Amino acid sequence: MFTLRIYASGFNAHGQIDPQIKPCDITTFSRIQSKYLEDAPLEIFHSTIATWSDFLIEVDGKILLRGFRGSNDQPAVVPDSFDSIKCVADNGSEFLSLIDSNGVILTLCQSKLSDQTCEWGFVQHQFSESSFVVRKHLVPTGIAIANNDQVCLLAHCQGSVTARKGEGLTSNQTETGQELYIFPSHGSFLSGEWPLIVHWIPSHIECILAMSTAFIALAQDGKVYTFGDARHPASLGRTPTAEHPATAPHPIDALEEHKVQKIACGKWIGAAVTTEQDLYIWGAGKPGTTACFEKAGDGDGIVRPVDIDDVVQIGVGDEHIVVRTGLDTIWGFGSNEYGQLGLGVEVKDTAGKWTKLADVFGQPDTLDVQAGPLTTLVTAIDIRET
Repeated sequence: MFTLRIYASGFNAHGQIDPQIKPCDITTFSRIQSKYLEDAPLEIFHSTIATWSDFLIEVDGKILLRGFRGSNDQPAVVPDSFDSIKCVADNGSEFLSLIDSNGVILTLCQSKLSDQTCEWGFVQHQFSESSFVVRKHLVPTGIAIANNDQVCLLAHCQGSVTARKGEGLTSNQTETGQELYIFPSHGSFLSGEWPLIVHWIPSHIECILAMSTAFIALAQDGKVYTFGDARHPASLGRTPTAEHPATAPHPIDALEEHKVQKIACGKWIGAAVTTEQDLYIWGAGKPGTTACFEKAGDGDGIVRPVDIDDVVQIGVGDEHIVVRTGLDTIWGFGSNEYGQLGLGVEVKDTAGKWTKLADVFGQPDTLDVQAGPLTTLVTAIDIRET
């Protein structure tokens, strides 16, 4: 059993942090108030996930939506068969669907209760018998949506790996590994269309994330693969070549000597934490906010180490980065334009320096930190003996 305290700072136009003072932003860390997050003992906490306009919190089998799609602190409606969240699909601006622990796709929709009230909920998506997912006997395990609307799907399946050649999908690989299915849009995936291409990675994929025009995949062996739009190579953390083009997954060369255990990304910034608890970042940033890059703006794609020791957790927003160290110290870097680093209304950015963030979280047994596009969330968990 445990108690849960969630703090947030940053963009609050839709009341996702504090509905009482929207649309004003929250510029210092404030505890999120909800009757489902009070000090009563809880049993199951999954995670908090933030988009531009919403927060999603799963706790004790309930999914709480706060913000633009919030329902006055009422849990979102879910099917009776729902177990727990395995993966959430969002495009940075809004939640679109999720995968539960049984591999079932649930899509977000709104139901009208009366002329004055509506409620948001998740319904199980039914693929047609002729859809790619059904025809290939796929069980989804992960999904990521880039800001350009492309979708990367992870799934377990039986049979050989396929890859697009010409106009058809034909057998290509049979050894153990992972398939990555690329669809042109979330809508095309749900409608049952076949993917644009099927990539093959010779290792099981632990996690897939999406940037604006690229994807980042963390493999079980600790390698980090990137691929995406060739027009934005800085997002890849590697230099595309004829042999290893931008559009095909390939490990980041600069991280080959390290085993990575966690990845995170924003629109144009990627980050990786190694098993030695070292932090590396790459990408492009808005001048004056992500000055960790020698070249702001378009960026140069070089992977750079960060001089912070004992990093155990990383969160990356559109223009800010937060990390937690083994001593539960939280550091921030980049833009504070919306208060996303909790540095107050006067501080607009960290001026190219890593800054220790205010500690208002007490001394919890576990501290969790993550970033939304324009927000930072800190979860404090206190264990209670039963």
